[in-house]
Amino acid sequence: MNETNRLTACVFCGSSPGSIDAFQESAKKLGALLAKSNIELVYGGGNEGLMGTLASSYLQAGNNIKGVIPHFLKHILKNENSVNHIFVEDLGARKKIMAKQSDFFIAMPGGIGTFDELFEILALNQLGLSKKPIGLLNTKNFFDPFLDLLTHLEKFGFLRSDAEKQLFCQASPEKLLATLVNG
Repeated sequence: MNETNRLTACVFCGSSPGSIDAFQESAKKLGALLAKSNIELVYGGGNEGLMGTLASSYLQAGNNIKGVIPHFLKHILKNENSVNHIFVEDLGARKKIMAKQSDFFIAMPGGIGTFDELFEILALNQLGLSKKPIGLLNTKNFFDPFLDLLTHLEKFGFLRSDAEKQLFCQASPEKLLATLVNG
């Protein structure tokens, strides 16, 4: 836990809205749920796409957010809001800060950047450098092919089965958060 004795969630999600409305609805619901649960939020710092929806929903409750963003992406910030931006040198520094400041992780639908962040945390857990839980918000079965890939990796001996013990998957933000917070 951080200095305020509140749990901190790191959410990885797309800077694009995705192709179906359910992704936006899920981001809005998750942001509101985290705020209502008094859980601090760290995220990638953007204000468009799923990131923007998540942040807006969270901020409506009057909470503060930490947005970690590389200097080279500063130009994408269109509206300054009450996000406390932490500007870093590169994507590696971004992931390091996000991992350090979080008690657990949630991956929502997203693209290459989202999966890069997710794989980083999975690798840290597999190597024993982290034991923080990771949740997949499986809106409209978005992560099913990814889960199939993990099964494939385990089948061929490239993923230890104990690494998956810290990975949780739910379609509902409420069920996922309950699993991550209550074990």
